[in-house]
Amino acid sequence: MSSDNVIAILTTLKGDGHEYRVAHLQAVENYQWDDKKKDYTNNPKIQIKNAREMWGSCKVITNEEEAMQEAVKLYKEIGYTEYGISFINIDAKF
Repeated sequence: MSSDNVIAILTTLKGDGHEYRVAHLQAVENYQWDDKKKDYTNNPKIQIKNAREMWGSCKVITNEEEAMQEAVKLYKEIGYTEYGISFINIDAKF
């Protein structure tokens, strides 16, 4: 049976840099889903809208290394993920 889960580090734009949010998710590819087209999209406006629903309650981290440390901590708490730790990049402000 497939778990379809991942520790996902979302990277979004913040000023001249980036900010990060870490979550344990299933079906992480849903951040790309466009309800109107009923298909996946590369449109950052759609992706960021979906990402707000998926990562909205997560702590904001401003350093990539700290985000990775948070992801490793969460990974150890979960114990198993089918897809390990992954970065999801969206070229938009959260």
